[in-house]
Amino acid sequence: MRAKGYTGSASSVRPYLALLRQAPQELLPTISSKRKASAKKPEEHAFCVRRLIWLVLRRPEQLKSEQAQEVLRASTLHPDVAQAFHLAQAFAKMLRERAVEALPAWLTCARSSAIPEFVQLANGMQRDLAAIEAAFCRPESNGQTEGKVNKLKTIKRHMYGRAKFDLLRQRMLLCG
Repeated sequence: MRAKGYTGSASSVRPYLALLRQAPQELLPTISSKRKASAKKPEEHAFCVRRLIWLVLRRPEQLKSEQAQEVLRASTLHPDVAQAFHLAQAFAKMLRERAVEALPAWLTCARSSAIPEFVQLANGMQRDLAAIEAAFCRPESNGQTEGKVNKLKTIKRHMYGRAKFDLLRQRMLLCG
């Protein structure tokens, strides 16, 4: 890696390598040299996790045929992947349609899944079920307030240690 220009330390690489060693072989991208790539047909591209997340969360009827095929191909790799896709799509649909009556069934499915992240999410949602049901039913949103708080924190972070409150106030007012 150093011969190819990597300047970081070995301790930075070790956690990433440990994750790669645990990943199923089907999910790892294949590495081929330029000679192999030119001699053979181009291999199917490896899955991009961010792209798959966006494809799974989109409405299924809005997917193009190649996008739907990519989701289908990824879901056939492992039963947990297929189950995660199903749970994510069901939750997104439930949110879009504000179907609060489907929430208990979804929580049951998520808790009985073999995916620890979904089990943890369902358990956390169960603890605050009243607030989640209210968020599904109520038309109010605190999105605008959260946006202003986020902007204030960003400006404050940029100015850390440079000025006092009067300049922070002025910048916040100028940003709108």
